[in-house]
Amino acid sequence: MAEKRNEKPVAPPSLVGEYMAEVQKIEAERRAKKKFRIVEGFPFWPHEVVRDAIFICFFTAIMFFLGGFIPYYLEAPADPAGQPHIILPDWYLLWSYGLLKIAHPVELFGYTLFTAKLWGVVLNGLVVAPLLVIPFIHLGHSRRPVEDPVWAGLGCGGLMLAFTLSAYSVNQTYREHWPWIADFIGNYEIDAWLTMLLPVVAFFIAYIPLTWRKGIEGYENKLSRNYFRIR
Repeated sequence: MAEKRNEKPVAPPSLVGEYMAEVQKIEAERRAKKKFRIVEGFPFWPHEVVRDAIFICFFTAIMFFLGGFIPYYLEAPADPAGQPHIILPDWYLLWSYGLLKIAHPVELFGYTLFTAKLWGVVLNGLVVAPLLVIPFIHLGHSRRPVEDPVWAGLGCGGLMLAFTLSAYSVNQTYREHWPWIADFIGNYEIDAWLTMLLPVVAFFIAYIPLTWRKGIEGYENKLSRNYFRIR
């Protein structure tokens, strides 16, 4: 009797405890059935902080090295009363300046629909507008280029377009330094054609291999399949 008196009564399991145990059991069975892998993560500290700090120090050291051993050459002092030989915007706006330069008047049956200046402004709007609209119209879960070759190809074509437009915006510079280029492309405007054709080529160079890779049966390995299922 004394031993029975010393025994502590066991509390019956609560409703919440039974529910959580059942949820964990069902989740474990579901993951085992579909062969989900366990997703492991790394804490922000110290892994992410140390890695980013190493990158920042590395690139900062490169900038100090270039600034110390390869200084920018000194040009002739600017003449406040004169006009600069070449007027160009900052490098990150050269693509926009290239659109203004490459634009020509749009004529139809002898009537000018758009002047070169207006057409250049319209082209800038046509390039910037998709960047504002894409986040709202592309609602998929694709994260890698092989999952959506079309958007990956458009991204490569857009990057190539920014590069070619930037190069075309300074065409007067390389034409002055290399006269043979000016003689070769002066009459045919080859650089203007390449500015618009190379982005199309870049699109297909990215789109065709990714589509071929995605179409291969069983191209997804076990890690990729689990990655797709777990999202």
